[in-house]
Amino acid sequence: MIKVAGLTVLLSLMALDGLPQTKPGGDRTRLPKPWSDAEVVWHLADETDATGGHPLLKTQGEGVKMGVPLSGDERAASRKRGGDGTVATFDGSSWLALESTPGGKPFPEPDALTVFTRVKATKTGGLFHSNLFSLVVHESGLAVAILGVADADGAMYREIPLSPLTLNTWHDVAVRYRAGFLDFIVDGQLLNHVSVPGKPQAILTGPTVLGGWRIDNPPVSSFPKPVIAFLFQRLFTGLMDHAAVWNRALTDAELARLSGVSALAGPGPVSEAQRCLADYHAFFTASRQKDTVACEKLGFAMRRFMARDPRRPTYHLTAPMDAILDPAGAFYYKGQYHIFSYRNLVSLLACNPLAHYVSDDLIHWKDRPIALWPDSDLDVNGIWLANLFFDDQRQLSTIYTALGKEGKYGVLARSHDDLLSFTDKQAVMTDQVHHDGHTWKDGNTWYSLTTRQHWGERPGDLGDAIVLLSSPDLVNWTERGTIFDARKHPAPRSDQQRQGFTEYPYLLPFGDKHVLITGTRPVQYWVGRFDQSKPAFVPDDPTGKLLDYLNPFHCFNPLAIDHKGPGGTERRIIQAMHLYTSGQVDGILWYGAHVLPRILTREGDHLHQEPVPEVAVLRGKHDQRKNVLIRPGATDLLAGIEGDALEIIAEFDPGTATRFGLKVRTAAGGRGGTTVFYDVSKDQFGAADNLKIPAPYPELGQGPAYLKKGQRVQMRLFLDRSMLEIFVNGQTGSGIFNNDVKGTGLDLFSEGGAATLTALDVWELKPAWPLTN
Repeated sequence: MIKVAGLTVLLSLMALDGLPQTKPGGDRTRLPKPWSDAEVVWHLADETDATGGHPLLKTQGEGVKMGVPLSGDERAASRKRGGDGTVATFDGSSWLALESTPGGKPFPEPDALTVFTRVKATKTGGLFHSNLFSLVVHESGLAVAILGVADADGAMYREIPLSPLTLNTWHDVAVRYRAGFLDFIVDGQLLNHVSVPGKPQAILTGPTVLGGWRIDNPPVSSFPKPVIAFLFQRLFTGLMDHAAVWNRALTDAELARLSGVSALAGPGPVSEAQRCLADYHAFFTASRQKDTVACEKLGFAMRRFMARDPRRPTYHLTAPMDAILDPAGAFYYKGQYHIFSYRNLVSLLACNPLAHYVSDDLIHWKDRPIALWPDSDLDVNGIWLANLFFDDQRQLSTIYTALGKEGKYGVLARSHDDLLSFTDKQAVMTDQVHHDGHTWKDGNTWYSLTTRQHWGERPGDLGDAIVLLSSPDLVNWTERGTIFDARKHPAPRSDQQRQGFTEYPYLLPFGDKHVLITGTRPVQYWVGRFDQSKPAFVPDDPTGKLLDYLNPFHCFNPLAIDHKGPGGTERRIIQAMHLYTSGQVDGILWYGAHVLPRILTREGDHLHQEPVPEVAVLRGKHDQRKNVLIRPGATDLLAGIEGDALEIIAEFDPGTATRFGLKVRTAAGGRGGTTVFYDVSKDQFGAADNLKIPAPYPELGQGPAYLKKGQRVQMRLFLDRSMLEIFVNGQTGSGIFNNDVKGTGLDLFSEGGAATLTALDVWELKPAWPLTN
């Protein structure tokens, strides 16, 4: 079932075998079977429907050209399929839309549908979109179906990975739905036969689109157009021959004839990549059924397959297959640590649920069922950052940023099954701004900190505002005022810096001070005093410090507090993400990883971070060195020590050197690699060379170490395939190696004089999952 602007139809984007051209107001009786009972047929020589049942398609933008002539073999192939040798071309900036239906009267919804396309994609993007069904070629080249489904608990869009689609090649692509199964047929071969539980149901409203996937009028109208497009739109680049829509499932024989073959071919041997895609799909079903055992097994199976990528981290938290993004919720409960994050393939932050990971020790993570679903009108467009707490009745609760049919607001929900799922959804912040809120209770009053985003439109140097809300009961909220204003960067290197952009604010008490951390670019924090009566946060120093000195976009969450410190004291655990690590296995993409969980404390005017000591459980083979003199220009000082999954603790006596440290991921002879340094005169640590820092912020690459002159310098490093984490006296940097990294060696260096490596301990670190036999 596909609703097209109030009309339930099925789109078939395909070559029209023997289809005669018709003029506006075409005659259905002139169309041969199976086209004669199609709901709509677009020949794409012009904007008309060959059945005469629908108004003209409307071009949205100037990047679509219709009736473009083909030549040579492509023209002959078009005519063989029933085309006239002309196509519609899309340049990735525009699309075709069917805005309405005759009389606005819906047709009865069918119990089956078919989608069939003859298309040549030169870049990835959406082929077709309606309020019930979309077909998109993901950036990996993977075809993904997006289907609206409803069950007893609600209705949402479900992304169904299908099979890769080769670019720059003409394909006949069919999607057929009947009796709870979705079939994917390419060039006359059945590639997938997928069970889809639930009843198909249109979710949102808006026009049907050819040449794109896009959510019409998402609830973020204040966002800049490029940001909205990034979040809610994937447009097509390539050629499309014809398009048609049926309200039934075509037979195998009909699909074979339309594909130019005598009979549909079977799926053939199932590859391990296809099994991984099937596991991703099955994970959704198992999650909806709250089957924790199945989800753990399916997650592990996907991880074992994706571990083949030599860049993929082995002991950092990643998603099983797709992307892990912000730690959208971090909580310690009944002896376990919980992390929530976004889960989607195509739409990422649109119409997305929250994935769920759980650990007993912050190192070994298990995949739990998807916890929070965009299955109501309150959040159908997607769920953004959520934070957890106990309400006044000691019930596990969350307030999350919801993208609903009526706008973007805060929704309160509760878990009655130990964080397995959330129900009792209630919109509680509809008149106030809510973007990535931090909620806590002080005395008899609840408070929530959120961000009012201005996108650079405030006068002067003011950027986004950090706003405080209060409530007596978590339901009725009052805006108390702005407690802090971000500032526009004086020498911006990105739109975010130019706008004074910020998000996910956290206000944390540390003794007699508070620390405000905000998601600026890069992430900043301030130590100061919070005056609740005004309200206002007044920093001791208006110049913010960085939470991470290598990561340009360090999504973080510091709200997990346990009681496992010395003597049973509380520890504040900070979780954070690194977006820029990525890779693929057999065309299946993954990207993003969370850094090692860190213990967060305050030392005077700055924060201190150390990796949780539980990481020691991963230690394997151990190597040591002592009292190695490091002269300028010397190499191969640590010959025999190598690896791409290591923990390194190195202690140095600066001696007469002005700069010294380690080189990691070096090739033979100490060539290449990344330098991790300490600069004696500046009291700065940092890293340089062969690191992937997409945003060239000058603040990144080095930071203060807060060491005394002459003090010995300890560097603690973690290597995990493509990831590097550095800790020097509680200051941190998390980086990603460039794609050309191949070396696994370790070396030392000094400049300006000689330094001494007084002690070195290196451990090989085991994977957090048993990823190999």
